[in-house]
Amino acid sequence: LKSSPKFKDRVNLIQIDVEQDYSVNLAAEKVVETFGKTPGALYGIVNNAGIGNSVEGLEKILNANTHGPKRICDAFIPLLDSSKGRIVNVTSASGPTFVYRCNDETKKLLTNPTITWTEIQDYMDKCVDASTNNDIISDNVSSIDSAYGLSKACTNAYTIFLARQHTNLKVNACTPGFIETDMTRPMA
Repeated sequence: LKSSPKFKDRVNLIQIDVEQDYSVNLAAEKVVETFGKTPGALYGIVNNAGIGNSVEGLEKILNANTHGPKRICDAFIPLLDSSKGRIVNVTSASGPTFVYRCNDETKKLLTNPTITWTEIQDYMDKCVDASTNNDIISDNVSSIDSAYGLSKACTNAYTIFLARQHTNLKVNACTPGFIETDMTRPMA
């Protein structure tokens, strides 16, 4: 902002920990304080937070990569412009790659145009249980080894659900491609 002071009143930084309900709700409250509570205060939501393979396990990755976007959408959709609002969930090609390696039942579930959040949550719970017991999940994919792809596949499924629930909004998922970030730097 120092190099472009004319944007000083147009840029607001609010830090959010997408893994914490309290942090997300506090951020939404700050947006309300700044812009008002009426729908239309926001034009768009971009869910881009995420973590890769974590020594802390699948549950942490799902908490950030799948539950994080859901927390953000739950808190911020009421503030979106209902006629022009947009939601973009930044996922990864790792999601479709994960689905490709799954059995037919899991493929059908994660690509079902009528999927529900409960179905997504049940599948994630099953995977977390399997990873806790060092088991192989039913589609013969090790949930620890594929945690990132699993989380992005579930976020893609959530995007399908979200688009169906909010037909007045433009809702999509995208992948930025393989770019160098803190997460990919060891492989880039």
